[in-house]
Amino acid sequence: MGACRMSLLSLSWLGLRPVAASPWLLLLVVGASWLLAHILAWTYAFYHNCRRLRCFPQPRKQNWFLGHLGLVTPTEEGLRVLTQLVATYPQGFVRWLGPITPIINLCHPDIVRSVINTSDAITDKDIVFYKTLKPWLGDGLLLSVGDKWRHHRRLLTPAFHFNILKPYIKIFSKSANIMHAKWQRLAMEGSTCLDVFEHISLMTLDSLQKC
Repeated sequence: MGACRMSLLSLSWLGLRPVAASPWLLLLVVGASWLLAHILAWTYAFYHNCRRLRCFPQPRKQNWFLGHLGLVTPTEEGLRVLTQLVATYPQGFVRWLGPITPIINLCHPDIVRSVINTSDAITDKDIVFYKTLKPWLGDGLLLSVGDKWRHHRRLLTPAFHFNILKPYIKIFSKSANIMHAKWQRLAMEGSTCLDVFEHISLMTLDSLQKC
């Protein structure tokens, strides 16, 4: 009976002797238990998030696996779809990128204002998304958190106060009118396609030089 039990615990398929079977089997059980515990914890967290997201409406999914992936594309048609979604869900809505990644889209200004004014201790920044931007943008106001973020914001907020920007409104408006006049001239000449990014960059440069 003992020999039979020992043969069951043997890990000969790993090239181990029977005397080493018990520690390896224990390690295998511990590893499997750790993996199962993490899977159960993730499943519970995902289920809890899904229940909290039920208060947000959502457009119809393509299917359960893709979710809303490809619904809003970086094209003119995608912009029309997004405009229609905002008109249909004026408060906000949720989109699913695949089966497990939700994105909450807030549309109403009052809701957006309440989120922006929330303390950074409550609204944590997504580590995965912001980490990809760090090599290009550095650890500044956009990517920093905690005390460093509060210090940077305290330094920059007075520079962008409305009373400081108010004298420059006429300059901004004049630069925008120049850009619009240029677009009208191009449209009258028959140009149906133009690089908006280039024109807006020139308008921004014009505004900065005049300020």
